[in-house]
Amino acid sequence: MWQALYDELHHLGFTVITVALDTGGADAARAFIERAKPAHPSLIDRRHAVADLYQFVNVPNAVWIDEQGTIVRLAHAPAATAAMANMIGLGADDYLNAVRDWAVHGADSRFVPAPDQRRALQHEPDGDDVIAALNFRLGEYLVEHGAAVAARPYLDEAVRLRPGSWAYRRQAWALFEPPEKNGTLWYAATVQHPVLPDEPYYAPVHLEGDAAPIDPAEAARKQRQLFESTFGRAFAKRDDPSV
Repeated sequence: MWQALYDELHHLGFTVITVALDTGGADAARAFIERAKPAHPSLIDRRHAVADLYQFVNVPNAVWIDEQGTIVRLAHAPAATAAMANMIGLGADDYLNAVRDWAVHGADSRFVPAPDQRRALQHEPDGDDVIAALNFRLGEYLVEHGAAVAARPYLDEAVRLRPGSWAYRRQAWALFEPPEKNGTLWYAATVQHPVLPDEPYYAPVHLEGDAAPIDPAEAARKQRQLFESTFGRAFAKRDDPSV
């Protein structure tokens, strides 16, 4: 999908940069990148620096950056599929049409929030977020230097301090848990319900200037319904391992 969007819009000066967040580096990310056959830059971030800088807590996440290097839309889940669009309160094609409008109109696009709105929406890390990031960085350092066993307590502590970070949890699972636990089913069963039962995991998005009021409770209800209908077996297995 991202390659198709790049093909459509690159003549306007638009580009896509995808970043794989994976401590395993090229060996872990290669299959996914090669399957996509991208003509746009596809980078690998072994230290999750992009997640720290842009406050990504899950993948996929996206930011819009203009020609001057200014972030004009803060990080949120890109509604590149109908299911994701539904989870964040958008129509199936709304997000991609907004990207198209920005590629054509630049700073004059109605989908670029004013600077004061961007500041109001910016997430400032709290103390637990900062300590979680430090633990995660230390764990990654130990893994990179061949001390994966010593790394685990630090990665576990990062997950404990920031339980809603799918980026942290996914990486810890990829390193230490069986492959079947590193996927969408376990995300839905482990993160969405026990960790964030009363609020939406994917924050609702209002594209046009981000000015309209958003109802997080309604977004949480819709996301719970979608997860329960799609991943009901994972929830049942979580509660009864014999299922």
